[in-house]
Amino acid sequence: MNLSIVIPSFNRKDDLERCINSILSQNYEDYEIIIVDNGSKDGTREFLKNLKQKLNSRLKLILNSSNIGASEARNQALRIITSKYVLFLDSDAELKSENTLQLMLNLMESNERKKIGQLGGEIINGKIRLGNSERNGDGLFSWFDSLKMKETDYVPTSNCIMPLSLLKELGGFDPYYIYGYEDNDLGWRVRKKGLKCIMDDKIAAYHHVSNTGRTSNFFLFHKNRIRFLIKKEKFYFLIFLPLIDIYYAFKLLPARIKEFSQKPLEKVAWLDKSQKKKDCGKIKKILILVIYSYRNLLKAYWWNLMHLAETLRIRRENPDFIKNEI
Repeated sequence: MNLSIVIPSFNRKDDLERCINSILSQNYEDYEIIIVDNGSKDGTREFLKNLKQKLNSRLKLILNSSNIGASEARNQALRIITSKYVLFLDSDAELKSENTLQLMLNLMESNERKKIGQLGGEIINGKIRLGNSERNGDGLFSWFDSLKMKETDYVPTSNCIMPLSLLKELGGFDPYYIYGYEDNDLGWRVRKKGLKCIMDDKIAAYHHVSNTGRTSNFFLFHKNRIRFLIKKEKFYFLIFLPLIDIYYAFKLLPARIKEFSQKPLEKVAWLDKSQKKKDCGKIKKILILVIYSYRNLLKAYWWNLMHLAETLRIRRENPDFIKNEI
C-alpha cells in the first residue's frame, strides 16, 4: 500500500459521506482509508458499518468511546499504518478533483521530494487560506486566489500529505493540543528538520469548515497559542510575552468594541452558550464580550503556568507521541 488516508470524525455524518465520495472518485487506487471516530452519536457509526461492508479491507475503523481530540486520533491511526505516505483529511474536506491524489504523489515523488515535508492546502469560500504561525502571531490568515508551490510555515491537516517515515521521526502529533495549533506545531517541527511546507492550489481540498464538533473560544485559542510559543521561542521572548499580549489587547480594543457592537451574541462563535442566551442592551453586550475575551486570556496564562513543567519537559525531550499514548 502506497498511501493511507486518515480522517478523524466526530458527529459529521453528512460531511464525512461527502469526503469519502470525493476519495472514491479518484483515478488513483493504491490507498487505504482509516477513519477514527471519536464517539459520534449522529448516525456516523451506522454509516461507517455500512461503508465497511462495501469497501472491506480498503477501510479500517478505529472507534473511540469518547472525543479524544483530532491529534490523538491521528496518532492512533499512525500506530497501525505501514504505507509510504499519509494523507490527513478533515471529515468536512472534499478533494478538489479526481486527479488530486495522483498529483500529490507525483509532487512528493519529484526531484524535490527530499526537501518537501508537508504538501497540501485548503480552499475556503473559493480562496486558498494560508496561515503563517510566526509572522501572523495574532492568528490571522492570508487569502489567495491561487498558489503555486508556495512555501509556508505549516500545511493545515484538513488536507496534508506527509511521508510516514517523517511522521515517525517527528513523533506524531502533540495530543495536548485537543483542538487548535496542532498544525502550527507539526509544521514547525517539520521546518526544524530543514524541510519545506508547501501549498499548491491544484492539490488543495475544499474545506467546508463545519461547526459541528469544533470548540471555538478565546480560552482554547490562547491556551494553545501560549503553549506553542513556550515550546518554540527563546526564553527571553517568553519573559516579555505577557506584556506583548497586554499591549495588543489594548491596541485591538477599539476594533473589538466596534465589532462587538455590530454582532448579536448568538452570532459569536467562541462565546459560551450560557452567555449567548442573555438578553441585554448594546453597552452591556459589549461589556460581556470584552470581559469574557480578556478574562479567558488570563485563564489561558494560568493554565499554562499550571502545566509549565510538562510543556518544558516536552520542549526538552521531544517525546514520541506515536509510541507513547497519553
